[in-house]
Amino acid sequence: MKHASITDGNAPLTRNTAGFIGPTRRPTHWTQEDFMSPADNIKTTIDVRSIPPRERHPLIFSTFDGLAPGEGLLLINDHDPKPLYFQFQNESKGEFTWDYLEQGPQIWRVRIGRARPGDAMPRSCGH
Repeated sequence: MKHASITDGNAPLTRNTAGFIGPTRRPTHWTQEDFMSPADNIKTTIDVRSIPPRERHPLIFSTFDGLAPGEGLLLINDHDPKPLYFQFQNESKGEFTWDYLEQGPQIWRVRIGRARPGDAMPRSCGH
């Protein structure tokens, strides 16, 4: 996991890409991307709750296809989009990231990102 240095007055702290802050060794270099949370760099939001079911997945995949590496889309749904995750694994394995930002019970928000080279791929859909 990459770490990025930040300071808190006197003591050096580290914030990793998962958002945890604490004392660790200082890295040799870092970029602004090291400070980005999964919610950062969202290019578009798709709220599928008002979209007919047969149109949802094609819209999501066509939007995903337009993302540059490191960019993401925010998906808003009224149920866990686990079937979509498995479809991404089948059709785009190694090309996407999946970060739950909210997990129900009424709304699910998921950042689906275009992976950068070297990004760790999700092993499961968060369960």
